[in-house]
Amino acid sequence: MIFENKTDILNQEIVYIIKEHRTVAKKDLPELHKLDLLDDYNEIKELLRRNPFAHVRNNEQLQNYKGMKKARSMRINGKQRVVFTVDKTIKTVWIWSAFGHYNDN
Repeated sequence: MIFENKTDILNQEIVYIIKEHRTVAKKDLPELHKLDLLDDYNEIKELLRRNPFAHVRNNEQLQNYKGMKKARSMRINGKQRVVFTVDKTIKTVWIWSAFGHYNDN
């Protein structure tokens, strides 16, 4: 597995649109704010805009998250994860969760 340098990724052109599920803004972002993790979350969004498959922040394919067979996660910190799916045809990343570990949801 080749791990990429996140600085190199952040210098790449923006290719993907980010769409957040309404519960991310309503529930997850206030929790991330309390833990002072919003900067980390925003950095992940920038990484996802450029390359949602980059091998940074423990980006990994999940095993059937809430019925979504192609869900992925990227680590915010030791416990918090961003869970997302990627639609390559319309160049969109859908963020489904940004607080808690995917096993906790």
